[in-house]
Amino acid sequence: MKYLILILGTVASFPVAAAEFKKIDECVTGTRVMDRKDRTGVVTGVSNGMCKVKFEGEAKESSSLHWMLRPAGSSVVTADKLANGVYKCYHSGGYAFIDIHIDGPNAYRDKNGKAGRYSLDAKSGRIVFESGTLKGASAKLFNGPKIGLNMTGQNVYNTTCGMQKKS
Repeated sequence: MKYLILILGTVASFPVAAAEFKKIDECVTGTRVMDRKDRTGVVTGVSNGMCKVKFEGEAKESSSLHWMLRPAGSSVVTADKLANGVYKCYHSGGYAFIDIHIDGPNAYRDKNGKAGRYSLDAKSGRIVFESGTLKGASAKLFNGPKIGLNMTGQNVYNTTCGMQKKS
């Protein structure tokens, strides 16, 4: 797992944001929004499947994908804890062969069952893996719930782990 590196240039340079729009219909003219860089602006319309946004302090209108926007003022962190369950991780559009099993408020296991401890700062969403396979990785809690993960300790979350849905 230590060989995961940043491959996605522009897309991975911003962490996955929380409370993001689920449908293009949420881009309603006049709605105040924030993007993944925490810039605030106002939706001015929709064109070619993109939300048109006039961000504060910028001269030009920008086009954004709806799922990269969230209502202005919404928190990047939506919960103060990780829900128990299996979080499957994806990197560069494909499965990363990393599963994180959250077993409780501070306990996790990897795909092979190796146990570890973590702590979560509810205010910032920062996850610190204190022991186990993921010790030293940089991580953050996002809406979904999802875990943004970087195995090299950087604050660019190039791996995203989402809770596996029960069928």
